[in-house]
Amino acid sequence: MAIPEHVQIITAGNDAFVTWRQQHHGIRLDCSGANLSNKTVTALALQNINLNGANLTRTIFSPGVDLTNAELDNAAIHDTDFSAVQLRSVSLAGVDLSKAKLTTATIQNANLRGINLSGHDLTGTTFMSVVLDKADLSKTKLEHAVFQQVQLNEADLSNIERSKARFSYAEAKNCRITDSNFFECGFTGCDFRWSDFTGTSFVQCEFEHTNFEYSDWRNADFYHATIKDGHLTGVKNAHLAKNLLRVRASGTTQNFEDCERPRINKLVDWEQVRIIGRLPFFTVSTTALVLIPLYLYLISIYNAHLSAWKVALESRTQDIPFGTTMQNAFSRLHEVPIPTLSALSLIAAILLLIASSIYIFFAHRE
Repeated sequence: MAIPEHVQIITAGNDAFVTWRQQHHGIRLDCSGANLSNKTVTALALQNINLNGANLTRTIFSPGVDLTNAELDNAAIHDTDFSAVQLRSVSLAGVDLSKAKLTTATIQNANLRGINLSGHDLTGTTFMSVVLDKADLSKTKLEHAVFQQVQLNEADLSNIERSKARFSYAEAKNCRITDSNFFECGFTGCDFRWSDFTGTSFVQCEFEHTNFEYSDWRNADFYHATIKDGHLTGVKNAHLAKNLLRVRASGTTQNFEDCERPRINKLVDWEQVRIIGRLPFFTVSTTALVLIPLYLYLISIYNAHLSAWKVALESRTQDIPFGTTMQNAFSRLHEVPIPTLSALSLIAAILLLIASSIYIFFAHRE
């Protein structure tokens, strides 16, 4: 049972609590079963406090309260305000935090499996080493929230509002992350295998050492995202993702060629076009455009001169030394016909030049 003096002192102001603590050093606070409904807890250093079974309905914990190693088993939580409170290694058996306010709170070493936080404001909230498997985080506000070494397997993170959250070494396999807006978020060492990213925006997000194997990218937007050392084996619907050509990939990002895409997309995507584009077609086409007209011009000069010589020899054979011999020699020479495919060759060279120029100036290099 709660000790009345302890219940009174934690709501009497932090200065009064500090003075009391100096006189009662080492005593563990016992507020188990206490009725703190509609009260404000003002004492800040409440490590190891016993709040088992306490009524915390609409209780407000002042910003900065430290509940590290506190016991809140079976406490009544409803509209309880834990904003900016330290909830590290807190015992929460039988407690439903889904009805608490957790903005800018720090939650560490807690098991919140299956918790329903849908629609909650988690702005600035930090989750460290927390189990959130099968949790419902849909429609939450995650502006500047931090998820570090958390388990989010089979969790629902759909319809998240625009956020700049940070996920570090989160295990988030088979998650539902659809129609969310993760603007400028950071993901480091995360495991998103088999997760569904349908319709989610990752604009300007940074992914480092992230595993996307067998995830679904249908209509996901990666505009100016960065993927460093990613694993992309078996990614589904990559051909339906938006702005992949704007992604900056670095490090040892692997196996994009193993993404599940229609065969036609694999045959005509930019990676295949680059194989052809790296061939020296621009040089070949430019050279051909110079040589073909030159070749035709030389043929015309040769034919013109040959015809002129033949005419001259026929009229003045007797007046020219060795005229008969020269006429016999020139009679064996014939005009070179203009190649019938010369026009087509010229047109082909022009088209090749145009195509290679388009590739050089417009092909994506990212």
